[in-house]
Amino acid sequence: AALRQACARAAAAGRHLDIARWLEEGDPETMPNTSALAASRAASTVLHFRISESPKFVPAARARSRSPSPSSAANGASTTAASAGDASQETWEALAASGADSANGLLRGRGDPLADCIWAETASEASAALALLLQDLTDCKGVALLGVDLECFHEAVCTVQLSSHRRDVVLDALRLHDVLGGALRRLLADPGVLKVFHAPRGDLRWLWSNFGLLVVGLFDTAAAARELDRGQANEPSLKSLCREHLGVEVDKTYQRADWRLRPLPRDMLSYASGDSRVLLPLATRLAARLAKVGRLEACREACRRQFNTASAGSSGISRLRVELL
Repeated sequence: AALRQACARAAAAGRHLDIARWLEEGDPETMPNTSALAASRAASTVLHFRISESPKFVPAARARSRSPSPSSAANGASTTAASAGDASQETWEALAASGADSANGLLRGRGDPLADCIWAETASEASAALALLLQDLTDCKGVALLGVDLECFHEAVCTVQLSSHRRDVVLDALRLHDVLGGALRRLLADPGVLKVFHAPRGDLRWLWSNFGLLVVGLFDTAAAARELDRGQANEPSLKSLCREHLGVEVDKTYQRADWRLRPLPRDMLSYASGDSRVLLPLATRLAARLAKVGRLEACREACRRQFNTASAGSSGISRLRVELL
């Protein structure tokens, strides 16, 4: 342990912050490929920023005097009207009924993983990309599913990944920090869209602290896996779930990478979009298996509790502002 900490300090002193973070939090499965990371750093530079605390966001339940209009949404209060924070029972049952064939159809990215990926770093690019994503969800014949994942540097969100059945959108959350709350609020508050995360406790905290966003209609693949294996003591990793339920190997090389790098290297962009993309077939497969063993409603309740916990705890979370240097 002492040697690990000494190595972590040396890595941090040399500005190899991705390796330093792994040494501090290390898991053998997520050890970065140092040659790949070094190649990424050689072609990119670190986007430096300053973090400060601002007046806290106001949760919607406490913001009764605010009108649920686009202007109030832009001012930082979540405007969700879904008090239960949940998608309908019919939505969950429809997801479970879509079955294995639907899961197989959602396995995109087997050729060029970036063929259907959009990187957005300006407000106009983000607006155009999100419009396409919303159209995908509107056109969806079955349950509207949105895969969601974040990459962070400490408490600052660096990228937000969103995946529909057709495409992946990766948003530069550092350059778009001031506008993402308004851009994503209605989508993430829509109970008609099931948002799929994996073990999202940290993600829910960061979405609130960075952008004032609460997520309505949550499906947690880790919670689903726990309901399938009631004796499981440890949090199942996304890598292990994809291997078990989809027969897919997920590369976690960049899990501890430095997500401040810009331009974001192609391999890191592929990694980021892949993590949100794979959540859609995984959720479909897990929901079908939950229904088969009679645990679908228990999973829905577990996800509802996560929303309630995130909502109740939001008042104690400081609001973070990111200022690029």
